[in-house]
Amino acid sequence: MSRSRRLVLLCLAACVLLTVPAAARAGEIRVRKDAKDMTAQEKRDFVDAVKQLKRYPSPFGKSGISLYDALVYFHRRAAYPTGSSGAHEGPAFLPWHRAFLLYFENALNNVAHKPITVPYWDWTDPASTRAVFSPDLMGGDGRRSRNYAVSDGPFRRGQWKLKVFDLQNEESPLEPDIDRVVGKATYVQRRMGSLEGYETLPTAAEMESVLAVGSYDARPYDARTTAADSFRCALEGWRRLKGVRTNGHNGVHMWVAGLWENRRKEQLIGTLGDAVSPNDPVFWLVHANVDRLWDRWEQTHGDVFTPRRGARRGHNLMDRLSQFGELDLDDNRPADLLDLERLEVRYSPPGGSPLAAPVPVA
Repeated sequence: MSRSRRLVLLCLAACVLLTVPAAARAGEIRVRKDAKDMTAQEKRDFVDAVKQLKRYPSPFGKSGISLYDALVYFHRRAAYPTGSSGAHEGPAFLPWHRAFLLYFENALNNVAHKPITVPYWDWTDPASTRAVFSPDLMGGDGRRSRNYAVSDGPFRRGQWKLKVFDLQNEESPLEPDIDRVVGKATYVQRRMGSLEGYETLPTAAEMESVLAVGSYDARPYDARTTAADSFRCALEGWRRLKGVRTNGHNGVHMWVAGLWENRRKEQLIGTLGDAVSPNDPVFWLVHANVDRLWDRWEQTHGDVFTPRRGARRGHNLMDRLSQFGELDLDDNRPADLLDLERLEVRYSPPGGSPLAAPVPVA
């Protein structure tokens, strides 16, 4: 690729990815809907924008790497190594993914040239689950006869090619030999509910138990934190609350991904089950719901974040969020992302009705 073309692509990408989080038009509130409440046109617009982003060239790497692929890469890199991750296993899990969701939504708005919002998947509601995995949105479960490839909907095998993989010894997927990855499927794979311990999705009562945790986070501010002392850890899902069968966000990822053996008896996991989980576009709907639940918690407990200091780098109140510096997004800290109203985003309750009262836990 010529130097002049790379500069042009870099400028174009900056217009799409490097914008400050804002509504589609200044002062206009973005309203994210439950997938089950989307109109047919809203579904088409969202799907079309995601597919456009998959075609939009990234300024990084060789021809064929899209801006969508670049976002998958940055999520993967934010997960390794765990000890320095600013995206997972710590207090910044929620603000990091809030920022990531905003930037993805900004990119959709720019490529579509119209307001696009990410729907959320309320995994406690079977009607929302059916809507998410319908042929006009995310497509359904994988087919055993096709190596658990998704075979219907807009992101089915043959229509949605994966370019970024979860191999720790792999060279950067933004480098020229990205396609020389052996042993990884280039299509979305799902085997829903097949992994032991994750056969079911969290219930409404279980998520209300998570929302009832009174403190945002607690020492040691990582995956070992006791869920009863940490809303973040309970929602992220590294530790289970008493009486809650399925690990929150982590459990949802694993329910969708599933597990199986190949002919060599190797354990394989579905696309949503590893650090390149945005390769399966249902990732965004999962995280819109995670963000919605955090917003509900904030409505009760206030815009609270802990700690101010004492966690590893990237997880304190005033730390720059990990990985966003390379995208010129390093002016975002947890402190900048606590007030969803200031970010001009709100979540429409299911059916557009007022939020239901908490479901009592038996």
